[in-house]
Amino acid sequence: MPPVSPGEIELYASFKQHLGPRFVAAGLRVQFHYNQTPGFHFRVPVSDEYRDAIQRGIQDGMASRFPQFPPSGSIWITEIT
Repeated sequence: MPPVSPGEIELYASFKQHLGPRFVAAGLRVQFHYNQTPGFHFRVPVSDEYRDAIQRGIQDGMASRFPQFPPSGSIWITEIT
């Protein structure tokens, strides 16, 4: 019997860095679902300026780190900081 995958996994990643007098920080909370509508979904408002970059970054990361993630899975962006 193949291993059973959980229905949902949530991940929050962030970084903070001082650049001289400036402080730069960002974060992203993402949920991966195997039992919902496939594709990318945003639960928070996001500027069109950043939407494509967020999707492209997640797609690239998923392809290199989790190539077995099923095409029928869904990715939800639930927090942007």
